[in-house]
Amino acid sequence: MPGAPDRPPRKRRIGLLTLIGVALVVVVVAVVGYFALGLGSTTATLPCSLGGYTAFTSPDHTFCLDYPTGWQVMNPSRGSGAQFSGPAHQVFTAANLGAYSGTAAGFDRAVCLNLGGIAGLPITLTLAGQTWTQRLCFLDADHYRTIIESSVYQGKLYHMDYGSATLTFLSNRSQFFTPMEQSFRFL
Repeated sequence: MPGAPDRPPRKRRIGLLTLIGVALVVVVVAVVGYFALGLGSTTATLPCSLGGYTAFTSPDHTFCLDYPTGWQVMNPSRGSGAQFSGPAHQVFTAANLGAYSGTAAGFDRAVCLNLGGIAGLPITLTLAGQTWTQRLCFLDADHYRTIIESSVYQGKLYHMDYGSATLTFLSNRSQFFTPMEQSFRFL
């Protein structure tokens, strides 16, 4: 038609729209992947945060975890961390014990034996992407049970243990100890 503006051919316009669409998808996938992996977000390093629990960050700022609101907090017998005590004689300790050249499994066994307990077999588990060893320790003719866990992380020994009377151990473990253990994060 005379006087009508020239339009680009339809195939060329479809190709350009397809190219723009593909570029947009690539950008969206890259941004979503960046944040999903925690590279562009602080959520990967935020303190622990369970409902009904209180966040705790170690005095040396190397780890955090959550503990039940209302539990007592004291200094651990060794290292930088805390000992948490519940109203029914539940105890949970988490601490950075500093430089360590031994094995985590050997440490767990030694702690149980030093308490006068009988050490179970070591188990390997993963908490927050880090390998830990775990050992069940039977104390006081099996009237008291404790779990001892440790991990050597960046050359330092991190230790958690938790326990209660044998009769209430399983319910304490599911209600309190496991959520505390699972909330542990290195900072």
